[in-house]
Amino acid sequence: AAGALEQARSLARRRLAALHRDRPDRVAPRLRDVLRRRGFSPGVVEQVVREVVGAVADEPGGEAWSRRPRGDGGPRAQVQ
Repeated sequence: AAGALEQARSLARRRLAALHRDRPDRVAPRLRDVLRRRGFSPGVVEQVVREVVGAVADEPGGEAWSRRPRGDGGPRAQVQ
């Protein structure tokens, strides 16, 4: 488990710079998704996201580790 935790931390630190180009409120959820896709356990993912981002691994009020639709599916360029 300690090896997986270190691997997840390393991956999270590498991905963080790219993720910070996105909206700040999306950094933790996107980092969570990256780690989950790589096969890390929910406990490891939550711990690493808290350590690296300083936030919980999911948006407030949501079920942990749930999949939610990503808006209307329109282009991201709609942000003004």
